[in-house]
Amino acid sequence: MRCSNRLVFLAFLAIGTLISQRVAVADDYLGTAAQTPQKAQAPQNAPSPATNAPSPSPHTSSAPTNLLTTTPTQPVFTQSDNGECSTDHKWIFEAESVFLAPIMHQQFGNIEMVDNQGNVTQQSFTSNQPGFTASPRIAIGILGDNNWGLIGRYWELQSGCIAPSFDTMGGNGLSTASYFRAETADLEVTRLFGRGSDDGQLRLSFGVRYADLSEAGGLGVDATNTLGGIYQSEVFSNHEFGGVGLTMGLQGLRPVGCKGFNLFFDARASILWDANAGNSVVTRAGYFDNTSYAYAANSGASEDTANLFIGEIRVGGQWDAPLKCIPANAFFRVAFEYQYWCTGSSGGAEATSFAGPIGGPTIVSTGASNGNAHVDLVGFTLGTGLTW
Repeated sequence: MRCSNRLVFLAFLAIGTLISQRVAVADDYLGTAAQTPQKAQAPQNAPSPATNAPSPSPHTSSAPTNLLTTTPTQPVFTQSDNGECSTDHKWIFEAESVFLAPIMHQQFGNIEMVDNQGNVTQQSFTSNQPGFTASPRIAIGILGDNNWGLIGRYWELQSGCIAPSFDTMGGNGLSTASYFRAETADLEVTRLFGRGSDDGQLRLSFGVRYADLSEAGGLGVDATNTLGGIYQSEVFSNHEFGGVGLTMGLQGLRPVGCKGFNLFFDARASILWDANAGNSVVTRAGYFDNTSYAYAANSGASEDTANLFIGEIRVGGQWDAPLKCIPANAFFRVAFEYQYWCTGSSGGAEATSFAGPIGGPTIVSTGASNGNAHVDLVGFTLGTGLTW
C-alpha cells in the first residue's frame, strides 16, 4: 500500500510540473505580446497604398498559437534540428519487481549426538533460502539539457522460513529457521552519453550508498536413544552489517531489430564501511533420562570494523515506446540479475555446549560460529517506467 501511495504521489507531481511549465511559457509569451508597441497610424492626408497591393485574406489569422494545447512531437532523449535539446530537462521514474534467491556459503551451526551404543549422528546448518523472493526497487531522478542529472534509488529484499525436516535417531526430528535481509539506498550524480543517437546510449553514475545486511540461522534437534534418553540441542547464529560507502554504475542501451527494442545492461560496484558490524551465537545442549539430567548453554558476541563489497549485473532486453496522450516515453524491461555480497574483517563469534550422563557414552554436543558473510543472489527483474 505504501508503494502504491508513492506511485500516485509521483504521478500527480509529474503532471503538476508539466502543467506549471506550460502555463509559465504561455504567460511569458502573452506578456511579451501585450508589451509590444502598436504601429503608428498614417496621417489622414497620406497617399493611399497602391491599388494593386494584395488585400489580406479573410481566412488569415494573426493570433498567436495556443501553447497550452500544442503537443510536442519529439520523443524523449532526442535533439531538435539545430542540435539543441528539445526541452530543458527530463524526469526519470523506474519501478521494478526483482526476484532473487539468496545462496549463502557459510556454515552457521553444528550438532553432534552419540547414543548409548556409540553411534554418532551429526547435523550442520547453512541459512539458505528456498526459491525466489520478490522485492521492490524504485528509482526517480532528473536529467538536465547538458546531460547531467541526479538519481535516487531504493531496494529491499527480505526472506525467512521455518522448515521441519526428517527424523533423526528415531526421535522427534530436526527443525531449521533462517532469516535474510538486504537493503540499499543510493543517491548519485549521472552523466548521459549518446542522447538522441540511433547507436544507443550510455549512462555513467557515481554517488553514495547505504546498505544493510542481516542473516541469521537456527538449528534444533530433539531425539531419543534406545534406552529412552532424550536429547535436546539448539544452535543460533546472527550476523549484522549496516554502513555507508561509495557506489559506481554503468548502464547502456543498444537498439536492435524491431523499432523500440534495445539490448540492456547495468553493472554496478559498491564498497561500504561499518564501525560496529556485529556477530552473535548461542548454543544449548540437554540430556534427560529416568536417572539423570544435564543441561548447558553458552553464547558469544563481537563487534568490529568491517567492510562490505557489493557487485551487481543485469543483462536483458528493453522495449521503448513514445506515448501519444502525454509528452513522455514508456519502457518495459526484462533482465537476468546477479548480485554478490561479501563482508571482510568483521570479526567473529563462537560458542560450544555439551551434556550427557557421567561415565556413559551418551552425549550431545552443539557448536556455532560466524564471521564474514558471503552471499550470492541470483534471479531476474521485471521493470517499467517513464521519462518525460
